[in-house]
This record gives sequence, structure tokens and C-alpha cells, in this order.
Amino acid sequence: MSARGPVRPVGPDDRLADRRLLNVAWSSVVALLAIGALLAARTEIDYRSQAARQAEVQADILAASVSAALSFDDRTAMREYLDALRVEPVGGGPRRSMTPRDARW
Repeated sequence: MSARGPVRPVGPDDRLADRRLLNVAWSSVVALLAIGALLAARTEIDYRSQAARQAEVQADILAASVSAALSFDDRTAMREYLDALRVEPVGGGPRRSMTPRDARW
């Protein structure tokens, strides 16, 4: 006899209960992983759409300010606007900037 009471032998009902508990635990793990993956995918989609909206707003602002330089053929102002379009890649590669040859006037 132990301090907690009599020790009873492990029977088939106990093994079945343990197996059910293990199945519930694994099902919970799979469900949590699936929910985490879905949340990560949604966050990525939201980030990309927000970045696209920001780029669109910046392009609208640039288009509004470049129109005067195009109308008056102001090449120095156009060069300043194009210099503002410097692109720095995410991977840390070399910087690329648009040149007047890249612009389609």
C-alpha cells in the first residue's frame, strides 16, 4: 500500500483513456500550428497590401510634383525628382537609381 492509497493494476480502460488523451494533445498541437500558419499568412498579405498602398500614394505625390517640371522642361528639377526615386533592395545589394534615360518622357 502506498501513501496515496491502494495501487490498482493498469487495465485496458486506462490505456484507452491515455490513448484518447494523447490523440487530443496531438490534435491540439496540429490545430495550433495551423492557426499560427494562417495568422502568419494573413499578416504577410496585409503587409504587402499596405506596402503597395504606400507606394501608390508616393507615386501619386511624385506624379503631381513632376508635372510642373515636365511642363516647363526643367531638367534640374526633373533630376532632383528622379534622384528621390533611389531604390535600395531588401537584400542589401547595390543601390539603383533611375536616370533620365530610365524615365519615359
